[in-house]
Order: sequence, then structure tokens, then C-alpha cells
Amino acid sequence: MKTSVYFLGAAVLLAFSTCKKTGETFTGKQGTVMVINNSAGCGTIIKFDDGTSIEPINRTESNFATYLTNNNRVVVDYKERNDFVTACQNAKAAQIINIHNSGSSN
Repeated sequence: MKTSVYFLGAAVLLAFSTCKKTGETFTGKQGTVMVINNSAGCGTIIKFDDGTSIEPINRTESNFATYLTNNNRVVVDYKERNDFVTACQNAKAAQIINIHNSGSSN
């Protein structure tokens, strides 16, 4: 009985320690930047043309920040981050890999 409890405990610990920090990676998604200042703490999101949204966790990095202005059309490569929680309703936390203005060749 004692061995079963130890085995079960080890299995549960292993299950939680192997949770993936990152989710799917997306490339070339087009959307619109939306700056949302609300009491929930939601700041900047990108609402994609397919209706999905992300909240960039690395939005203050200097090479990305210039693209994240309200109503700016962008093309984004990003990786979902399951280890971050977002205050933005219906948006997933994501790490931007690359971003440029829609229609530019960056």
C-alpha cells in the first residue's frame, strides 16, 4: 500500500513537471494592434483576422514596441506561452518572434 502511494505521488509530480511552457508556434498571422487600458490590467493585444487574439509578453522589447501602436496593421510570428496568464479576455499570452507592418517586406 505504501509503495502504491509513493508511485502515485511520483506519477502526479512527473505529470506536473512536464507541463509545456510553450504552445503552438504561428507564422505570418495578420491582425490589428489594439491598446486597451482597462481596470483588469489588459494593455496591448493583437486581434488577428481569424478572430483570435494574443497579448504579447515581450511587447516592451525595443525592436517590437514601435509596431505595437493602436490600430496598426501587423504581420506576426509568435509562440503561445502557457506559463503566463493574461488579463485580457479571450486573448492568449504569446511571445513575439517577429513582427512587421502589414504590407512591408521585413
